[in-house]
Amino acid sequence: MWRMLTLLLAALMALSAAPQAAQAQHVRFAGVVQEVRDHSMVFHTDRGSVEVLVTPDTRLIRNGQPARLADFQRGDRAHVAAERTNRGLVGIMIEATSTILLHGVISEVGDRGIVLHTDRGDVHIGVNEHTIIVRDGQRVRLADLQRGDRARVEAIPDGHGGLLARSIHARSGMDAILIGGTIVEVGHDWIVLRTDRGDVRIAVTERTEITRNGEPARLEDLQVRDLARVQARWEGMGHDRRLVALRIAARGH
Repeated sequence: MWRMLTLLLAALMALSAAPQAAQAQHVRFAGVVQEVRDHSMVFHTDRGSVEVLVTPDTRLIRNGQPARLADFQRGDRAHVAAERTNRGLVGIMIEATSTILLHGVISEVGDRGIVLHTDRGDVHIGVNEHTIIVRDGQRVRLADLQRGDRARVEAIPDGHGGLLARSIHARSGMDAILIGGTIVEVGHDWIVLRTDRGDVRIAVTERTEITRNGEPARLEDLQVRDLARVQARWEGMGHDRRLVALRIAARGH
């Protein structure tokens, strides 16, 4: 008799627990933080806006470090694990990385990233196989970017103290300009060209194509009083803005 009562009681307890277990439903999704509220966050996802309640038990991580709700910002990219309850979605874990927008001019293109010259100095930004790279409206490779390109970069911390580009949107530098005149100075990495509008100082780099009297030449081969036609473009920003020679065609005696 007692055995039957014990089995019946166990069955009733199992039946009462079954609906509760069925109610627990875990969900996972990725999105962008759209709004941070007092006790929740709203995420923009592929399926629209989703609000997730944040409780003292919600594990919060931002840029690889434990965080508070107030530390999260609009635009952060996040991965969310939550539980669906009668109150809505309750966060189990929210892990986000901040998104950093940078604007500037590309001053160097390497095998694994770029150097972006900004108003606050040069910033090294890494690139990986997931980075979206666009130049003049076309998807390109890292090697297709050029020094002097103006770029808008969306980056995130790489976990090692640096930045990793999620996307690079670049446009080619200003159209090259043609300058004709007489060389009056030759420096170690520049020339001064005397034109009808005055003297113009033009930087010369290792990428500058130089010819003299129709033959390939080096900067030191150029002579004062040589006539020259220079194709150049503006590079840099602020005090670092300068004319850089793309090609120099000189003619001398």
